[in-house]
Amino acid sequence: MAHRGEAHLTIVTKLVDEIRLQDSVQTIAIESNKILHGRSGATHQIDVYWEFVAGAKPYKCIIEAKHWDKPVSRRELRRFHVVLNDLQGQHKGVFTASSGYQKGARNFAERYGIDVYIFPFTIEMTNGDVTFLIPKFEHIAPVFDEEWIESVLTPKLREGGS
Repeated sequence: MAHRGEAHLTIVTKLVDEIRLQDSVQTIAIESNKILHGRSGATHQIDVYWEFVAGAKPYKCIIEAKHWDKPVSRRELRRFHVVLNDLQGQHKGVFTASSGYQKGARNFAERYGIDVYIFPFTIEMTNGDVTFLIPKFEHIAPVFDEEWIESVLTPKLREGGS
């Protein structure tokens, strides 16, 4: 299910590049593939670790990136929540995925204060608050199943059906 290759690296690289372009915050540290030690003694590999100051308020942000072929489940967000709880200090959790999220996953993330976004994205600063990731979709075009339209929809429309 997980693709740890080039596609995952693209997401992580894009995250780091977007963060480095930010002039609305003062970045203290930005690292990809950072190892952090939890209170439990476990070590956690973090896709992107971002420490910054925005409007005199310090933030520590842990970003998990996934490039999967199906939507992220609640179980995967629960694993991320466990990592956030194990880490020393207050870390903001951000989860970005190329495949979207299952409904239960979004509800879980909202309940536990994890921001979830879909790749691709940008990062913005508004009214002194950092909005970590805003979905950005370009060059979207609908794809029509012409065979289905001809074989199913067209005959129904000719018959006056809905």
